[in-house]
Amino acid sequence: MRKSFLLSTLLSSLLFSGEFEWGKGTIEVKGGFLGLTGTISDDIDTYALVENHKNIFNTNIFYGYDLVFFDSQTIKQLQNNYNSGASQANSLINSSGMGNNYIEVPTIEHRLKGVDAGVTLGYDILHKSESDYLGVGLYLGISAPYIKSKKSDSNAISNALASAYKASKTEFTTYKVGVGIYAQKSLTDLISTYGSAIYAYQKASVKNSYAKSDFSVNGNYLELNAGLKFQPLKEDYDLGIITFSPRLYAKIGWRYREWNVDNIAINLSGIASIKTPKSDMKFSTNVAYIGLGYSF
Repeated sequence: MRKSFLLSTLLSSLLFSGEFEWGKGTIEVKGGFLGLTGTISDDIDTYALVENHKNIFNTNIFYGYDLVFFDSQTIKQLQNNYNSGASQANSLINSSGMGNNYIEVPTIEHRLKGVDAGVTLGYDILHKSESDYLGVGLYLGISAPYIKSKKSDSNAISNALASAYKASKTEFTTYKVGVGIYAQKSLTDLISTYGSAIYAYQKASVKNSYAKSDFSVNGNYLELNAGLKFQPLKEDYDLGIITFSPRLYAKIGWRYREWNVDNIAINLSGIASIKTPKSDMKFSTNVAYIGLGYSF
């Protein structure tokens, strides 16, 4: 119900203002999975519907929203990331009298996809014009990313474990509440610079049927955004009751998002005897984007 309410709020806001953004950058993942002690990364594409800041009826009260879809390339996790897990499995086999066999853990491929959405309702503590302001607001959001994982080669694992490391899907659902700071400063009549920062507490649900994982964890969310806004059309039309102010603009900018969750242990190996140590998990996106938008 919360997801449908948030989505309907975002879509209805498009009647008054909206911006389409396309971004290209990198995704990084660290921790949470067995043996993932280092950071793995690859390219990512993002597609977003955004409104950073929109005042309501010429007051200092403003709203903002974003609806972001993201899709990474395949991220490969090298075998040496799994040395600790392999060492435990080797010790188990050797102690069972099966001989001095060495289990070579395969390279794992991960692909991260999903959606992130948020809304802000705030107040401008400084407001000179639509292009010059400083505001703070309450932020509410939902993230629903998932990671598809599979082994990328068939020869790097023993026949005894041929059924292990099957393809699996780890699903996250996070609910976020926090605060945001939003600012914009005009440089010329047509160009302005803007920026925002959001910090939120998040509660995450994590599921993976193959690893038999289904649990809730706490964490935090950070978002940083900065860029330049080009607005060639600035006309106001007084209709008596209201003033009609159509705006068309373009943006070029940079956006960083970071999700942190605490104490996750996901074992994709299928080896129940391997103890999977809990670790904090972080995934982040670092994206340069261009955008086209309008407001009324």
